[in-house]
Amino acid sequence: LLDEQKAYLCFCTEEDLQKERARATAEHRQPIYSGKCRAIDPAEAQRRRASSEPCAIRLRIPERPIRFHDIVHGAVEFSNEVVSDPIILRSSGMPVYNYVVVIDDALMKISHVIRGDDHLSNTPKQVALYEALGWPVPEFAHLSTILGADRERLSKRHGATSIANFRDMGVLPEALDNYLALLGWAPTGGTREIFSMPELVKEFSLQRVTPSPAVFDMEKLYWLNRHYIKESPPQRIQKLTLPYFLPLLGGPLSQPQQETEKSDSSESPDVYKWFASVIQLLAPSVDRLDQLPEKASLIFNYDAKAALASPDNAEVLGWQNTDAVLARFTFKILEDELAREGKLTPEQFKKIVNEVKAESGAKGKELFHPIRIVVTGSHSGPEFDKLKARAK
Repeated sequence: LLDEQKAYLCFCTEEDLQKERARATAEHRQPIYSGKCRAIDPAEAQRRRASSEPCAIRLRIPERPIRFHDIVHGAVEFSNEVVSDPIILRSSGMPVYNYVVVIDDALMKISHVIRGDDHLSNTPKQVALYEALGWPVPEFAHLSTILGADRERLSKRHGATSIANFRDMGVLPEALDNYLALLGWAPTGGTREIFSMPELVKEFSLQRVTPSPAVFDMEKLYWLNRHYIKESPPQRIQKLTLPYFLPLLGGPLSQPQQETEKSDSSESPDVYKWFASVIQLLAPSVDRLDQLPEKASLIFNYDAKAALASPDNAEVLGWQNTDAVLARFTFKILEDELAREGKLTPEQFKKIVNEVKAESGAKGKELFHPIRIVVTGSHSGPEFDKLKARAK
């Protein structure tokens, strides 16, 4: 590049550059490098370099607009008046990003550069470098920025933003894949939202990616995750869920077990089968796997006093018929021999509830919600007959 006069030695100090930037700002000009070292005779520049005068190497930006096509943004043009001659090698001998990324991509024969649109401003310098080196310019696709609900750039203050965060929350990989694909991409037809990976591979097209910023909607991700939890094989969900329960459980379940989807529990004891049935019952009601321990608290850690004191149950407990329903239900449970012995069958339970209904006059949610609170600790949850077999 130096031999072909496509780059030149720059002897400007940091102090010189700061003065240039301050002057440009004061004059309301774009604070870019003036290019004053362009005028130094190459032979003179080499003599100064040979005498150990510190210098950087700058690429000589052509004196014309830099144009390139972006798959997402279309035709893009940068005036050479807003693109300064970039340093490609610092005076310390350290090459800079815009230089090494071009060399690296070219040597690897990268055909498409797909990245965030915050790199769009780097692209004219890179295009100029490809052209200076005589190498083909790859296709560029700059994807829209992902914003938080406040329409600010997504960051840690918005909550989970890393793959590890979502994994720890129990978001399935296929849910995250599906959701991220929908951010800034419009499927053909525009209404479908559930896509498997093979379907995404078939349907996805960069030509249908919008340049507008995309807002990350956590509730939409959770909706997709709930769908994939329901669709996943129960054994897989059991394996992924077990680590969340280890601090709460004793016995065989508390022993270390492989926490990946590749673990093999074909020889698991009956307790694992029981645990799997609990998870199968509760999993469809959660948005994330890390919510399951709380959902299962009615089985593992039921607290009647806490249930009655919970603000979530206050409305139900204040209904007009609640006291009558609970009084009759309690009396009949205490009166039933099977219930006292912990052997209450689903059929007998239904019989008791129907008797409470007839005697109290309550029906629908006025009947079932109060009973559910005293039995499970919550006015909503799994069906009683299914829960009975698992909590037994």
